[in-house]
Amino acid sequence: MKKTFLLLMIIGFAFESFGQAKVEFGLKAGANFANPTIETVNSESVTSFHGGAFFLVKLANIGIQPEILYSSQIR
Repeated sequence: MKKTFLLLMIIGFAFESFGQAKVEFGLKAGANFANPTIETVNSESVTSFHGGAFFLVKLANIGIQPEILYSSQIR
């Protein structure tokens, strides 16, 4: 009886800890400013954009955040 009760308590705490997972989704966007310097070519500054999305899964003190980003390199 004690073993069954202990097992149920452990399983209950495990489900409770998974219930506190934090999940977020978001978008990223911004501007790119570059001043390329090539010895053979004299170029001016380049302004472009970047954007993407991220997905965050956080359990207790550990988090995983995969991202997909696109960065434009227009000349």
